[in-house]
Amino acid sequence: MVDIPGCYSLMAHSTEEEVARDFICFEHPDAVVVVCDATCLERNLNLVLQVLEATPKAVVCVNLMDEAKKKSIDIRLDLLEERLGVPVAGTAARSKKGLDQIYTCLSRCLFEKEDKIEDANVDLMEEGESEEALPDLIEKATDQSEESEKPQESKISEAIETAEAIEYAEATEKADAIEHVEAIEHAEIFPEETIQNSKEEEKRPVLIRYPQYIEDAIEALSPVVESASDGKINIRWLCARLLDSNDNLMQAVKKYVSSLAESGEVAECLEKIRSEWRARGIHQEKVSDDMASVFVRKAEYLCRGVVIYENQTYNRKDRKLDFIFTSKSTGFPIMFLVLLGIFWLTITGANYPSQLLSNVLFGFEDLLSKGAAWAGVPELISNLLVHGMYRSLAWVVSVMLPPMAIFFPLFTLLEDFGYLPRVAFNLDRCFKRCSACGKQALTM
Repeated sequence: MVDIPGCYSLMAHSTEEEVARDFICFEHPDAVVVVCDATCLERNLNLVLQVLEATPKAVVCVNLMDEAKKKSIDIRLDLLEERLGVPVAGTAARSKKGLDQIYTCLSRCLFEKEDKIEDANVDLMEEGESEEALPDLIEKATDQSEESEKPQESKISEAIETAEAIEYAEATEKADAIEHVEAIEHAEIFPEETIQNSKEEEKRPVLIRYPQYIEDAIEALSPVVESASDGKINIRWLCARLLDSNDNLMQAVKKYVSSLAESGEVAECLEKIRSEWRARGIHQEKVSDDMASVFVRKAEYLCRGVVIYENQTYNRKDRKLDFIFTSKSTGFPIMFLVLLGIFWLTITGANYPSQLLSNVLFGFEDLLSKGAAWAGVPELISNLLVHGMYRSLAWVVSVMLPPMAIFFPLFTLLEDFGYLPRVAFNLDRCFKRCSACGKQALTM
């Protein structure tokens, strides 16, 4: 088990998101457990969809089921599992309920596909027994030809072709069987979401479907990327991220797939696609926004019928607060007033306990100095320990401890009440102009 940093997105804008993305997408984990918040599942499904786009070997853990129950929120885990096509477990980690389901889902994720391969091979053997079945099929076709309007030779040739097809199907590699089984499963879940494979004229299921101009670009870029990569990374995901023009992703590509980063053919194909987009008036910002909106809309679709609110107005208060704290007219003024109030309270309120601590600690300094003189401690050592180290410690504690004791609890309360995420939202556009994100405002 590897515990990677928590994040809300693999479209990395911070160091922790980069670490999570690199491990999931480039380190080839056996499986990924994505922990979601049951009280705001739709928001967390954005990350789930991004992980599933990179790797299908995932388990979705819907945590805080007890909190969702308190808020009269019902989660249909079976329907969510059916729509996502991966195992889903419901847990309440605080009370340690449902944790065993994670291991069960991991076993299903890791070993179920191998069982399906064996079942597929058994089904093929039952349908026809390879070379041994060939004479029987021919004889059967010959006997039936007397009652059929078709010529006997045609029947025999069809039987031979059928037997040869069965023999070929039995010799298919495991990888083909996996793709076939997965394609059938996903097609049943999302029949409307398929893409055309240019090499094999068949439809394969896709959980995330981008606008057509992006899909066309992915189709054009895929063969070039596939030939330049090692084949271990999801080609579709990699193409989408290259088209998203994420700078820190290219650093990861140089580290993990150097052949792709150094490929002139890939760079040429990307430049050609972007030139065509510019000619059509499609800018990079629109591409990134369109890609991000796909995940948001898909998460909204997945939650329809999965998340059931018994109290339809349970979040009305939060929506009103969102409108007040994030609107253009009131968001920034309230933010400045709140932060100004916290800083004023911290600085002004810290003066009194700071003065009290200073009096107490510096009162001990005289006692320590007299004690050292009474004990016959040399003046050099006494000055070093009492008037040097102790005095410095007393200054630091009396000056720094009161503001920290006031500021950090207030900051924690703002985070618990949900105001700090709204501050990050307000400042996100400003920080994007500095190639940063709104979350970094909280550290400043």
